[in-house]
Amino acid sequence: MLARVLLLTCLVVAGMQSLGCRHGRLGKSAADPSAWTQQLDLAWEAQGKGVLLLDDVALQDIPEQLRAHPDVHWRVTRYWLARASVADTRQDAIALYATARGEGLACLDGAPSFARRRAEWGWDQALRDIPQRRRLCASWLALAWVRWADAFGEDAGAVDLVRIGGVLDALDEDMGKAVVFNRDWARAILLSLPDTATDAAREQGRALFAALIRDSEGDRRLRVRADFYALHAHAEDPARWCALRATLRAAKTASPYTKAAVSSALARGDDGLRCERD
Repeated sequence: MLARVLLLTCLVVAGMQSLGCRHGRLGKSAADPSAWTQQLDLAWEAQGKGVLLLDDVALQDIPEQLRAHPDVHWRVTRYWLARASVADTRQDAIALYATARGEGLACLDGAPSFARRRAEWGWDQALRDIPQRRRLCASWLALAWVRWADAFGEDAGAVDLVRIGGVLDALDEDMGKAVVFNRDWARAILLSLPDTATDAAREQGRALFAALIRDSEGDRRLRVRADFYALHAHAEDPARWCALRATLRAAKTASPYTKAAVSSALARGDDGLRCERD
């Protein structure tokens, strides 16, 4: 597992100081959900610059009643998804993706109406009306769940794949750019799973990846391209895949998460692929 101590420090950043960052933890004094979401976002942005990463201990500082707030909870789901993407072993990744999936499910169930419908009528019926405040929960849940299935491989259950598809189908175009991007990213992965997807589905996945790459930028674009490489690279067209691998290797990013995730994707996609400089 990624080392628990990931470089915890209080930045000399006015926004974070005003929220009470102490000893590398989130300040316990904040009672407003917006204070916690701001701290989580500051930490997320800072880790993209290679400066600050949260750890499990810091999350324990969030009061339970605020952790259940949807704007806080989807960010907690995102955190565990990021942790899983840089896990040291496949088993660690599976466990951390499962944690992210559990947080995403809990975020949805945090809406009493959703939890009641799921208990009384089942998963499919509950997904027909995702509360507006929980839509980002659902999109991060979909990404966590499909990455869990990818890490689990051919032993991932068919029921899980169906339920992932159900979450994706419940996310509409009018739910906001962030929700739609996560939805399409998760669907591209689902359609491309090497152990379960048909050839026709994989072609759809390739087309969706192409659209995502076109519409993204920065670290996120690198991550999408790395996923595309990991799931579709093969020895039948080595020139194309070797060129993409060289581009990914040469990409300059300060994000430790992106570097580790790209490195992991390269290792997967390199299986069976031989390039001239190897």
